[in-house]
Amino acid sequence: MGVQQILSKAFPVAEDATGVLPADCWIVKARKVESHGRDVLRPLSEAVDVVARHNQAEMLERRLALVHPIDRSHRRDFDDGLLDCLSEACAFAWADARGMGPPEFRFNEEGKPDIFIKPDIWVEAKALYASDNDRKLWAQAMEEAQRREGPPGIAFRGGSVKLDKVESMISGLIGKFESDYQNAKQKFERVAANGRMIFYNLTVLDLEAMLLKEGALRAVREWAKSKEKEGSIAVVVCVGYDWRVPQYDSYTPRGL
Repeated sequence: MGVQQILSKAFPVAEDATGVLPADCWIVKARKVESHGRDVLRPLSEAVDVVARHNQAEMLERRLALVHPIDRSHRRDFDDGLLDCLSEACAFAWADARGMGPPEFRFNEEGKPDIFIKPDIWVEAKALYASDNDRKLWAQAMEEAQRREGPPGIAFRGGSVKLDKVESMISGLIGKFESDYQNAKQKFERVAANGRMIFYNLTVLDLEAMLLKEGALRAVREWAKSKEKEGSIAVVVCVGYDWRVPQYDSYTPRGL
């Protein structure tokens, strides 16, 4: 099926999104990226394919339409809800690839983790979004792309980032991971689970942080490794929807 197909089904009115949705809407950005022949969304399309293979694409489609209404003024939290749903699809595909058993979406059960695998495995998906500054820079890039009719891009100027800003950025990133970890723990406490996993999708690194990508990801991996000592919750971290090759994966199949 792929991500573009499920977006078309969930948002048929926005098939030609020009004038219907603002340029900084994620749906518009995704279509522009695809139209310029870039395959950065391939992992996400493959995740949607896995969901379709398990006959749960319609459920995902309905949820996408619910969290991102297009019959009213666009809001940023609509995009955030969309990224939550797509991250759940990535977690679904990851669980399937790890051979846990057939995954089932449970995001319609309030207060519970997002994915269930019989008899007692639960996976909670967490999307980490771009910062406000990153969104502003991306909007500027989209405006520039519209003027020159080319794919969006950002030109970095200066080439240096102050050390205190780097430390603040990394600290803030780890703080987001920790906050989501504590939220997931509360959800796991509401269900009977012998297998508990948190699947993080870092949707994008701040554009400034991309200059320091390895340092930021190293800090994330160190944080994830520290969580192994806290108990029985496995941590998985992927970047840019690439569930196929996680940056960190502490899940160990039973019996190993």
